[in-house]
Amino acid sequence: MLRKNHFLLAKNRSLCEKEEDMKSVGIINFHRANNYGAVLQAYAIMRAVSNLGYRAEIIDFIPEALILNYQAKTEFRKLVKQLGILRATRSFIKRLPGKRVRAIRERLFTEMREEFLILSREKYSAPEDLRKNPPKYDAYITGSDQVWNPSMKKARGDSYFLDFVDDGFLKVSYAASIAEPVPSDLVNEYARLIKRFDFISVREKSAKEFLRPLVEKDIEVTLDPTLLLSEKEWAELMKNNPVNSKYILVYDLARSKMLTQGANEISLKTRYPIVSFSSSRNYRNGLYSFASSSPGEFLSLIRDAEVVLSSSFHGVAFSVVFGKPFLAFASNKRSSRIVDFLELLEVEDRIVDDNTSIEIIANSPIDYVKTRKLLESEREKSIQFLKNALSSLER
Repeated sequence: MLRKNHFLLAKNRSLCEKEEDMKSVGIINFHRANNYGAVLQAYAIMRAVSNLGYRAEIIDFIPEALILNYQAKTEFRKLVKQLGILRATRSFIKRLPGKRVRAIRERLFTEMREEFLILSREKYSAPEDLRKNPPKYDAYITGSDQVWNPSMKKARGDSYFLDFVDDGFLKVSYAASIAEPVPSDLVNEYARLIKRFDFISVREKSAKEFLRPLVEKDIEVTLDPTLLLSEKEWAELMKNNPVNSKYILVYDLARSKMLTQGANEISLKTRYPIVSFSSSRNYRNGLYSFASSSPGEFLSLIRDAEVVLSSSFHGVAFSVVFGKPFLAFASNKRSSRIVDFLELLEVEDRIVDDNTSIEIIANSPIDYVKTRKLLESEREKSIQFLKNALSSLER
C-alpha cells in the first residue's frame, strides 16, 4: 500500500509520465535520529529532489551509534561499548528521568517517518551491510547535517562518504557539515574520500576553506535543506497546535542564563506564558515542555508563536521561513552556522550577546520583505546546485 506521502509528492513529478521512467536518487543522512532538525532536514532534501522530477528515496541506514541516545530503552552493555564503563554509568543514570519523554518522542517520530519519508525497502544497521548489499540508484546524495563530522566517523564508518557506491555512479554531497576540526591524521583520508564526489556542497564556509586545497574541485556553500521549502510546503506536515492562547516559544537545546533571563523578561512584560523545549520549571511563567511533541506539532508551535527565542539553528531557520519575530542565542561552539545564516540574510542584529539589549532586539521589527528576498535568492542558488548536479544524469 502506498504511503500518503507518495501521493503528496506525485504532484511534483510532472516532468515524467510514469514514476518508473524517473531517474532514482538515494539519499543518506541522519533521518533515524529523533531530533527535529535531523528528521525535517531529511524530509526537505527528499522533497527538494522530488520537486526536480526525480524519484527520491532515503536509504534506511540505522547505525546503532546514531540512535542509541534517542532510544527509550537503552541497553547498558551497548552504552558501555560506546562510552566505556564510567561514562556509560553516568549517562544511564542521567537518562532515567527522561525515559517517558523519549518513549513518546520515539513513537511520534516513527509515525512521522512512516507517513512522510519514502524509505528504502532494505534496512542497513552497519556500514558493512551497505558495502555487502548496496542499494541501487542512478545517483546518490549524502547530507545534510554533520555527516562528515570526524568525531562521528569511527562509530559510523565511511557510509556518509558514499564508500559503498561504485565508481561511475553520480555522487553528490548537499550541505554536508564537518562541524569540527579534522585531526591531522585523518586529513589525507578525507581528501581521498571526498575526491570521489562529482559535485560537492557544504554547509559552512569553514568547511569549504578546509576542503578546497585538498580536493581541487568546485565547492559550493548551500542552504540547510529545511530552507529549500516554502512555508506552504511545510504546512503540509503540520499537526494541530495544542496551545490556544498567545505564547512565547523557547527552543533551548543549549540552555544559558542569558536565554532564560531573556525569556522571563519578555514574558513578564507581555504576560505571555512560555512554551519551552526544556522543562517548564526552568521559567517563571512556564506553560509546558514540547520535548515530546511530534515534528508536525513543533512546526505549528513555531508558526503560531508571538516570538521565538532559540539557541538552535533550526529554531532560527523556521522562524525566518514563517516570518516570526525571533531572538537568536549563539554562544556555543556549534553556533557558527546561526551567525553565518543571519549574516547572509543581513539580520545578524537578532543575535543576543553580552553587548546587546534583549529589550531593544525584541522591540525591533524585522524587515521580512527584504529578508525573504535574500532568502529566496539563496534558495534559488542552492536548488540550482542540485539541479545542475542531477542533470548530469540526463547527459
